[in-house]
Amino acid sequence: MNDSRKEFCKTQKNVIEKKLEIFQEELKEYEELPGEEHLILINNYSHKIKILKEALFRIKKGAYGICRSCHKNIGEKRLSMVPETELCLQCAKNHQ
Repeated sequence: MNDSRKEFCKTQKNVIEKKLEIFQEELKEYEELPGEEHLILINNYSHKIKILKEALFRIKKGAYGICRSCHKNIGEKRLSMVPETELCLQCAKNHQ
């Protein structure tokens, strides 16, 4: 991995950690609400948190930005838009 890609990953790590923090705070608020009508939101937030944690793990492992399907580099533009993605744009279109 070249220096510019390492710097990009470091920036993305900060973005993902901030998103994770926000989702965890919002999840906690929903979990504290009475009733069951919030279960869908709780499940959605839990899923998003899982995906963000997986992205942080990929950064730590050195696999961040590599498409899970075709194993090519995911473009920095896509990663900037969807930092937790694990699919390049082409593979994401093919999986829909």
